[in-house]
Amino acid sequence: MPVSNFIQLVNARVYRDGYIPPPRFKSTPDPLSKIFVDRDTGLISRSPPSATDAIETIDLQNRILAPAFLELQTNGCVGVHFTQYTCDEEYLADLEKVGRWMATKGVGGWWATVPTVGKEVYRKD
Repeated sequence: MPVSNFIQLVNARVYRDGYIPPPRFKSTPDPLSKIFVDRDTGLISRSPPSATDAIETIDLQNRILAPAFLELQTNGCVGVHFTQYTCDEEYLADLEKVGRWMATKGVGGWWATVPTVGKEVYRKD
């Protein structure tokens, strides 16, 4: 089976002009909910590719499709600093806290970075 060149996203609640449409019943699909993504270039389009292109269709089942920012350098936020490690359980809870807060600001992905600090911060006996 050939690899598809395009992905077609269907049945999405597409964020546009500051608005997310309410859920729709399958019997009344939103014609604007079809989105095509070119696997090679990453370009997004509402226009279907040529008839000769292989297309993989993914049904988003009324899920929201919206743009998101990527935060490329985060030393911490909301009271969490990534150099302050105590134990795995607390650290994972802190990462979850940061992730939930970032999502409220339109950030869909982020990288935790550890700034240069003195060795006493890393070494705890």
